[in-house]
Amino acid sequence: MRDEQSHEQPYIDSLAQIAKDNFEQKNVIITSVITLTEVLSSKLTQGQEEKFLKTFKRVNQLLYDVDYAVATKARKFRGAFLKHASGKTLTTHATF
Repeated sequence: MRDEQSHEQPYIDSLAQIAKDNFEQKNVIITSVITLTEVLSSKLTQGQEEKFLKTFKRVNQLLYDVDYAVATKARKFRGAFLKHASGKTLTTHATF
């Protein structure tokens, strides 16, 4: 797996529960409008494209504009993550 660390079953189970809760609209998902540029239409079938865009019309999934306040908070968050004990970092788009 390209030198990636795999996770234990409890971690995977918790991700499955989060995905289930998301599908059942029990969680509110907030994502940056930048997400729309990250997922390329040219890489999706027409059905996948429709499904992708439809997710942003659900009441529990919100697109959030990136303004000065959001960008500076993301910058601070990304900077703080550089000191994380895991040694992992966040890419710019993952910060949003």
